[in-house]
Amino acid sequence: MSKKFGKKDEKQKTVRKVIGIIAAVLAVAIVAGVLIIYNIYDSGLIQKNTTALETENYKISSAMLTYYYNSTYQNFASSYGSALSSMGLDTTKSLKDQQMSGGDGTWYDYFMSSAKSNAQQVLVLCEAARAEGFELTDEQLDEIDEIVDTMKTNAKSNNVSLDFYLSRVYGNCVDEKVFRKCLELSELAAHYSEHMTEQYKYEESDWDAYYSENTSEFLKVDWLTYTFTAEAEQLAEDATDEEKAAAETKRQEEYAALKATAAELAATTDADAFSVYVESWLRTVKYAGMDDEALKEDDVDIDALVDGCKKTGNTGSSESDLNTWAFSEERKAYDTKTVENDDSYSVTVYMLLPAEDTQDLGLACQYRDTYLLKNYTYIPFLTSEYSDSADDAKDAAEKLLADFNEDPTEDNFAKLSDNNGGTKREDSDKGAVNDEVDQWLYDSARKAGDCAVITGDDGSYVVYFSGDGDIKWQAQANNSLMNDQYDEDYHALEEKYPVTVSDSGVAKISEITLNTSSSSN
Repeated sequence: MSKKFGKKDEKQKTVRKVIGIIAAVLAVAIVAGVLIIYNIYDSGLIQKNTTALETENYKISSAMLTYYYNSTYQNFASSYGSALSSMGLDTTKSLKDQQMSGGDGTWYDYFMSSAKSNAQQVLVLCEAARAEGFELTDEQLDEIDEIVDTMKTNAKSNNVSLDFYLSRVYGNCVDEKVFRKCLELSELAAHYSEHMTEQYKYEESDWDAYYSENTSEFLKVDWLTYTFTAEAEQLAEDATDEEKAAAETKRQEEYAALKATAAELAATTDADAFSVYVESWLRTVKYAGMDDEALKEDDVDIDALVDGCKKTGNTGSSESDLNTWAFSEERKAYDTKTVENDDSYSVTVYMLLPAEDTQDLGLACQYRDTYLLKNYTYIPFLTSEYSDSADDAKDAAEKLLADFNEDPTEDNFAKLSDNNGGTKREDSDKGAVNDEVDQWLYDSARKAGDCAVITGDDGSYVVYFSGDGDIKWQAQANNSLMNDQYDEDYHALEEKYPVTVSDSGVAKISEITLNTSSSSN
């Protein structure tokens, strides 16, 4: 009797490995008009019948690799958006003709390497799943049907067939059959990956041992820091040698004076004195003679500059004189260090701050994250989705909160979340949504069952707090242990289920070009 994967436990604290190309209905910009009319397009018969990668029981055709390749490309393009041009990537041209900066091959080589790696992992994991009798459940197949149905809706809204739509989005040899097969293999591989990690069970003693062997991954320090820099004088292009020499002499003199200033800052004995000194120097020296109006005109915020001196969560993972000093167990709170850089004519002062939790490790300045991660669900009401009206977005969020309050239970919020595009997070760290949500979640008064509308720069969120999760450093150790074990187990599977790659099959994939009306072979 074959085994079937059940739905992932909501409480499961595992990291889903590798297979990130599944089930994402991409919102990449396909230029308006591309899908409005039918064109004759290549059926991709050759690609569909040519093998690109294979194992004993599974094959990925050139058409399927086309989907994996173009999905990888589109996900990258969607993530980096307007920054692509600064990276030297032109989405209107073939990636085969575009060299990556640094001479590391073309952009085509980059995305193909990633696509082949993903495809190979899909095949290996599917072989392992087959060997253990695993197959997809009806529920998971229904989820794939939902993805296909969404694509059908997109195609219909553009007055084209599903096959034509898929050919424009993923390449001219990708049709519904190819698309479904890719989703099915990816889903099976992803769930077998989860099955592997579900077997990994670690306890506090394991976390302690991992921490002891990898302390640099966990230890942090906080410090105040400020850099004084002697700026170069702006000279005319036709400046004489004498003028250049005079400017250099002036800069050297200013640099020497700043070293003395830095020594005074380094002599301060606590955080308040450090901040007061920096603020005074900014007002009386760097921006001397400028009143509040003049500072505002020049977009100078002295309070923000002083606040910016505090840097938290600094790690010692890289080797440097600064880290050797900061992470010495001999360090005491408010110790200072000065670092000079003659090349940039700058001198930086660091002041170590006391650790907020000195009892955990018994160290004055070093600490590991002992705060509790959070379990919660949020439903976004983004301003951009309400005609850029923050008030309308907040009103909609308030209405949903009122609906919840008619039956203020976690089950009711889960239903509202399912119906309104919500997201559930387990053992979620800070920074997952925005600062405002973090402030609410980490408020000391927060208790399980709390629900509120939280408004930020991008809109409003209805957030339901389920309760505290694991201790941050322990969750970090647990994930590292799981990842290390997974890598070891996966490499064993690679040896057991070798993948054959056909270069000629790989070469037959069909590229897409974004923001154009055609794809190229």
